[in-house]
Amino acid sequence: MADAQRSAAAPEELRRTQAILASFLTGRRDAAREDLSLLERHVRGPQRANARTGITAYAAGYPARIREALAETFEAVEHVAGAAAFTELTLRYVRACPPRSYNLNHAGNDLPRFLATDRLAEQLPFLPDLAELELRIAQAFHADVEPAFDPAALAGWDEQRWEEAVLRFQPSLAVVTSRWPLRAIWRSRSTAVQDVDIALNGRPERVLIWKSGLEVQLDDLEEDAARALSYLRAGTRLGATMEALCERGAEPAAVLHAFARWTAMGLITTCT
Repeated sequence: MADAQRSAAAPEELRRTQAILASFLTGRRDAAREDLSLLERHVRGPQRANARTGITAYAAGYPARIREALAETFEAVEHVAGAAAFTELTLRYVRACPPRSYNLNHAGNDLPRFLATDRLAEQLPFLPDLAELELRIAQAFHADVEPAFDPAALAGWDEQRWEEAVLRFQPSLAVVTSRWPLRAIWRSRSTAVQDVDIALNGRPERVLIWKSGLEVQLDDLEEDAARALSYLRAGTRLGATMEALCERGAEPAAVLHAFARWTAMGLITTCT
């Protein structure tokens, strides 16, 4: 009976231990003595007597490691915000959005969304979009490059086959739409803040992001092309995409030109 009771209690104790450790590491609570005692029972190190010291040191270093990972991905955000403000942002972010992955490359996946409601965006309203741009650049850098589609396969296609075609794109492909000149802000990340002079208002952008070889590329994207990509990446057939765009006043020739350009750039991987 005693063994059965211990077995039933073990999962609950593990869940409680994990919750305490997560709260302790992310700074959402101060660890009470009984909480640390519970953690110590599950800590194994070279010296049992140093368990509490190890937990405390790990907790103190955890936000620093997250900050380091975020700064690597969001270089422009850190530069614009300033080192001290970025550190404070990291602490707020970690408390609100604890990492869900062991891979620190994923630590900033929720930062653009978090920034949209963070007080730092009240001072720097372009910051959420800038974070989105940098996140997509980082994701593109780590994405695989698949073999590009060979347009010779389209020889002999009739009109119906074209209308029913479904396109697939490189995993690295992303589009970031903003009312701010994101690329100019991003390029200024190596310029002293006091020397940056960028007109912000009235300069909306649609930024196309993709990986070519080992390099991440950025380019302008026209409104109709951006809308076409949105439809096509969602699996909409080419004919239905063209129809939807023409209803919005787009020129078919412009969309076909974009299709030819994407093919030449190697962005399309399949057309079926």
